[in-house]
Amino acid sequence: MKKVIFCAVALMMGAVGLAQTTPVAPSAPANAQALTPMAPAPATANMSHSIQNGNDNKVAVTQIGTSQGAYSDQDNGSGLGFNQARILQTGNVSASSGVANMAEVYQRGTGNQSTQAQYGDYNESLVRQGSSNNSSLGNRALAQQGNAAAQNGQGNQLQIDQDGNGNQARTQQRFDNNDALTDQDGDLHYADVWQRANPNGSDGHAAHIDQDGLGNDAWVRQDGLGERNEASSLQDGTGNYSWQEQYSTTTAGADPYANNALVAQGTNTGNAMTVVIDSDMNTNVDSYHVGINTTSNYNKAFQFQNGGNFNDVASFQRGTSNYSEQHQDGAGNEALVVQSFYDPSALTGLNYAKQTQDGDNNQAGIGQNGYLNRALQSQIGDGNKALSTQQGHDNDVNIHQRGDMNSATSAQRAACNDILIVQYDGQSASVEQNLTGGLGNNTANIYQSGPDGGGGAINCGFDPQLPMTPRNPIPVFNIPDVCPGC
Repeated sequence: MKKVIFCAVALMMGAVGLAQTTPVAPSAPANAQALTPMAPAPATANMSHSIQNGNDNKVAVTQIGTSQGAYSDQDNGSGLGFNQARILQTGNVSASSGVANMAEVYQRGTGNQSTQAQYGDYNESLVRQGSSNNSSLGNRALAQQGNAAAQNGQGNQLQIDQDGNGNQARTQQRFDNNDALTDQDGDLHYADVWQRANPNGSDGHAAHIDQDGLGNDAWVRQDGLGERNEASSLQDGTGNYSWQEQYSTTTAGADPYANNALVAQGTNTGNAMTVVIDSDMNTNVDSYHVGINTTSNYNKAFQFQNGGNFNDVASFQRGTSNYSEQHQDGAGNEALVVQSFYDPSALTGLNYAKQTQDGDNNQAGIGQNGYLNRALQSQIGDGNKALSTQQGHDNDVNIHQRGDMNSATSAQRAACNDILIVQYDGQSASVEQNLTGGLGNNTANIYQSGPDGGGGAINCGFDPQLPMTPRNPIPVFNIPDVCPGC
């Protein structure tokens, strides 16, 4: 009897490539403060070093050329902060400009603002705000590498570190092979990363957001002609929100690479989670009980992938009352949601996982532990194959497959569980309930039909939940002054 659930889990984890290929975190840029020129300059100059103590300070640096360096340190002393720093390093890529620039801003205190813009290749940007100062809050950092007018903008590295509460970080990178890393400690932070292979539409970005605390938001958007994008968002705490989008306009078979997206909420790292799944769950599903992180509840994760030959999307949520939604439109597809690594003695669950795959190779897996969980899987056209496993009671599974090869496997442990499978076209379904014996009271309904249907779909519902997009702020700035009425 147990073999069905073992096979379901093994297939689910084997089918979803991300279980072995966690997105790569980008490299952090080196500190820009190793500046050299001084004396009567050259050694090809363009070096700026600025230190300001106190509050309400402003510094603006503009550099045009190549191998430039700008370092700004604003220390609020025992005051509040409200400092402003702006660094612009420019010059379209040519033999003598816009390459290998470095910029670093370090701000302590509250209400600080930093803007960095670098146009060209192989630039490095580092912003640090707060730095272990617990009273630090309300800081804003905006960093941009490459712009529409620049001739190029690849191989850039950008890192933003913020400590305290209520900080905001925005990263914008154009062209290809750029790395973005955002690290925020504290509560109510907002981070967004937009990497756009434009205007020449190439590929290969990496974005990583790491947030520790409560009520944080992480947004990643990667788009362009090609693939090879890596997005990972790690959030530890309660009430966090993650949104990831990856768009590729590559035509089928044109690019042998993949887009990977990972969200891990309430877990230490994505790798640790996948090790547990691969080694324990594939051999003995009961080993899946590995303890609960009770501080990681009420999280939401949204992941969208459009196009691309070899896509992987995975969401790991640990705790109760979490929500995960995944949408994949066209090409390779492959999706995995794992919710609630739980202690069987505790009342955990109330998680909801929703997966939608429209066209091409498909494959989707959901693993849930606890009580009152819901799993919704919808596949329209091409390869199909949906897998789900739930442990605990009063759980529901709804699998809808329309068109092409189908095949669904679902297994549940304990009592009072429900499974609905609706299949058109290829068909083939396997259901097993109450694997460990016990009270029973489970129900299963399987509807199978040819491609043209006949009896009509059976719908057991549970769709809504999507909303919660807003949060775009950041702007606010000021700087001018330099002389008027000093």
